[in-house]
Amino acid sequence: MKKNIFLITGTSSGIGYEITRKLLNNSQCFVIGIGRTETKIKSRNFKFIQFDLQSDNFYDLFNKINKITNYIDCFINNAGISSSGNKTADLEKTFKTNVFAGYKISKYFCKKNINKKRKLNLIHIGSISGKIALPNNISYNSSKAALLMMSKSFALDYAKYNVRSNSIVLGYFPTNMTKSTFRNKKSRNEKIKRTMLGRLGKLEEIFETIKFLSSNKSSYITAQEITIDGGWTSKGL
Repeated sequence: MKKNIFLITGTSSGIGYEITRKLLNNSQCFVIGIGRTETKIKSRNFKFIQFDLQSDNFYDLFNKINKITNYIDCFINNAGISSSGNKTADLEKTFKTNVFAGYKISKYFCKKNINKKRKLNLIHIGSISGKIALPNNISYNSSKAALLMMSKSFALDYAKYNVRSNSIVLGYFPTNMTKSTFRNKKSRNEKIKRTMLGRLGKLEEIFETIKFLSSNKSSYITAQEITIDGGWTSKGL
């Protein structure tokens, strides 16, 4: 039985680490992880590529991937950075990782799929900040909004080549990016009150949606956004 091959960015920690670990519990999954720093994950079904998504040399990344496999079944565009700065340089750096890197990788494998009969799934990890403006984070908000439309555009342009593209819109989860929120009791409680469920998210709660979108059970779902935020973006007063 052939293995399902996943390519995931940002596997060194946080959401990417958790998704990778969960996928590897299934012996039929093979994961290629991309990260800026080394990962603790060890498995015969896992290959790690150390690569900084701020780099301009994506040919080097693609060459390393091609030495492992000629195709993938699913690309999980997970890596992301946040900057509270409002300078043009902050915006450019954030977009380079949050939008451009995912665009380059998605386009590369979509084009490879043109002459293939295999199906390709793109899953982009978005944020509620791409739908509602969160304070003091112009670059991150803007990048996540761009990511949502990029996903829909890939879904439209490459559907005829057996490509589906969807986004997962996340609320607050414990990652390196949000650790200050979780440590600050006042900030943590303010965010908990913004949810309908009265709590912040757990990393394992993301996985089932990933599993669903990467399977044939979602074969008629594309260009969609699935929100996992405890009711944050739908709550009124």
